[in-house]
Amino acid sequence: TGEKFIDHTFVGVNAGVNTLFAREKDIPDQQNKASFLLDVYAGKWFTPSVGMRLGYQGFSEKEYLTAGYNPWQINHSPLPFDGTLGGPGTLSYGLAYIHGDLLWSFTNAIWGYKRDRFFNSSIYANTGFVRLYDNTPGQGIGSANHDNEWGLGVGLYNTFRITDRLFAPLDLRNFLIFPLLNPIIYISP
Repeated sequence: TGEKFIDHTFVGVNAGVNTLFAREKDIPDQQNKASFLLDVYAGKWFTPSVGMRLGYQGFSEKEYLTAGYNPWQINHSPLPFDGTLGGPGTLSYGLAYIHGDLLWSFTNAIWGYKRDRFFNSSIYANTGFVRLYDNTPGQGIGSANHDNEWGLGVGLYNTFRITDRLFAPLDLRNFLIFPLLNPIIYISP
C-alpha cells in the first residue's frame, strides 16, 4: 500500500499579535500597539524535511504617531489620519497577505524523522500578494482606498505535539512589503 496524496498534509488556524517595526526615519516618534492577527493555512510535507504551505494572514493596525505625519501611501495618497501635520494622531489601516511558503524542517533533516517527536522546527521563505487598505469605520478590505503590493519574508515555524493529530504552533515571521520596504514582524502562537 503506497502513500496517498493526502498523507502528511496539515491545516491550521492561528490567532496572535502583530506589531509594526519601522525605521525611525520613516515614522519618527511612533508608538507601536499590538493588534490581533489571523492566520489560516494548509500545507503538505513532500519529504520529512521539505514542505509547502499556502496561507492567508490579515490584521488591522492602529499606529499612534506623536510626530503627526503620515508616511504610508495608498495609491499615492495618505492613509486616513486623525491628527494634524506636526501634531499627534492615529493612523488606521488593514493588511491582507495571501502567500506561499517553502518549508525546511531542520529537526527532521538533522535528527531524522520521528513520528512521535514532541517538538519540530522549520525555517521558511514566503512570497505573495499584499493588500493594504483603509480601515477607518465604514471602510474595510473592499475599500476604494487600497494598494496592492508584493510581499517577501522569512520565518521560523515550530510545532508542539499535543496528540497524534493536534499540534500547538508557534510561528515567528518577518516580511517586507514592496515598494514600502518596511518590515512587518509578528508572532502567532
